[in-house]
Amino acid sequence: MKLLHEFFLKNVKENPENKAIIFPESFITYRDLYNISHLWAANIKNNINEKEMPLEKIAILGRKSLSAYAGELSSLYLGAAFIPLNPRFPIERLISILNVSKPTVIIADNGSIPCLLKIMKESTFKPTLVFLPEYEKDVEISNSKIITKNSIIIRDPFFEILPYNEEKIAYIMFTSGSTGNPKGVPISHKSVSAFINYNSTIYKLGPTDRFTQFFELTFDLSIFDIYMPLSLGAAICVPSDLDIVSPKAYVEKNNITVWFSAPSALSLYKTQSILSENDLNSIHLSLFCGEALDISLVYYWFKVCPQSIVENLYGPTELAICCSRYRCERDKEIAEYHGIVSIGSIYANLSYIILNEQENSFEKAQEFGELCVDGPQKFNGYLDPNNEFNTFYENYKTGKKYYKTGDVVKVLSDGNLLYLGRKDQQVKINGFRVEILEIESCLKKFLKTNVIVVPWLFQNNQCKGLGSFVEGKTSVEEKEIFDYLRKHLPQYMIPSRFHFLENFPLNSNGKIDKKQLIKILQKG
Repeated sequence: MKLLHEFFLKNVKENPENKAIIFPESFITYRDLYNISHLWAANIKNNINEKEMPLEKIAILGRKSLSAYAGELSSLYLGAAFIPLNPRFPIERLISILNVSKPTVIIADNGSIPCLLKIMKESTFKPTLVFLPEYEKDVEISNSKIITKNSIIIRDPFFEILPYNEEKIAYIMFTSGSTGNPKGVPISHKSVSAFINYNSTIYKLGPTDRFTQFFELTFDLSIFDIYMPLSLGAAICVPSDLDIVSPKAYVEKNNITVWFSAPSALSLYKTQSILSENDLNSIHLSLFCGEALDISLVYYWFKVCPQSIVENLYGPTELAICCSRYRCERDKEIAEYHGIVSIGSIYANLSYIILNEQENSFEKAQEFGELCVDGPQKFNGYLDPNNEFNTFYENYKTGKKYYKTGDVVKVLSDGNLLYLGRKDQQVKINGFRVEILEIESCLKKFLKTNVIVVPWLFQNNQCKGLGSFVEGKTSVEEKEIFDYLRKHLPQYMIPSRFHFLENFPLNSNGKIDKKQLIKILQKG
């Protein structure tokens, strides 16, 4: 398959009555999901004059709703890139994304209508069409045509899904930019299809599998959540907010077989004793991505899911979701660095090099360097070319153009990679290079719980101190922690402050929100 929606269309023909999406209180089959998304695409096309306004981008304001899922498929049928927008994001951020991307159409689900109206009131940007496929009330937005549920033409207007070039953009994800403005990452059909096709060959999955869907649609890992099962004729199981904190009931109710989440979810379950041994017996494949995976969480998950394969995945948005994997074996030593599990080997359909500080490349086992990746999953550049400074490394001898991940890794003798941290977050204190992972590892061994160390007190671009956060309950006094650290670390590596939190704050992508932690430090 070369186009993202073709994976789904194949299963509409082969498995039409299979459940495509299972919501907490309902479900929709492949046949019905196709009929709805096709109808919506036809209505959108018939209300856009493409001679005046090319239909290249469609923004989707919503969470895990039928409007959002079907809206993505409708966009793909039309040859438009979909842009997921989270109604829980600050209005200023949403307006900034719309101003940069300028979608022709905005699709919104019912829960996002108040957010949409606020955006339209405060923003100078107005889409040609606002499509509200499940909303029955009248809405007025100046300078935009409105289609609600009541104005959708039910008799299916003629609309043929035509093939188009695989280089066209399938979706655009917005990540945090170094300037503070959102940075658009366009991913082509070619890139995301390469990811889907490769993963189809390495995992033994099929139409009977049931997938979790934990990641927000604005996080590119949701592409795996949605399009991997749709490529198999399998089911996406959408959790309620309660399901996320009560995973046992959610897994049992839906007979989940494939689990995919950020490691922070496991940390929560472990800290709060939410899951016990053998609680999740139906799961046979567990995948973790989005942030560093602590080895203690792997051993915890081995007990919770005794039948499951466990893998640590890695990949930036610019490389179409994931680009490496490491399988954690129950009967073998797990490769790790200061308690952080290896990110494994780069996918066989990709190539990589490691750059040292002088930007000389090497591929054999060395001390450390920046990981750079090339291949069919690599994006071609940001939506705004001004964001591309120092993004790529070109090897003029081979003609390859590598994406510079900004992640520092070490190559092991067996070819697996150890994640050492972010290149742009390397910290020096009083002239000494400080490894945050080493401090966290030391604290975790002593406290037996999750710990985050955050650099702060920056003056003239120099870090003057470290703060540490401890998750969950501990009977250890702060003085005991300092005494322990003084025995194991030099003074410049010892955090000056400790904060004890019941749970770490998480961002919309389910990752630990370090910006919130820094705010806590700044408040004292």
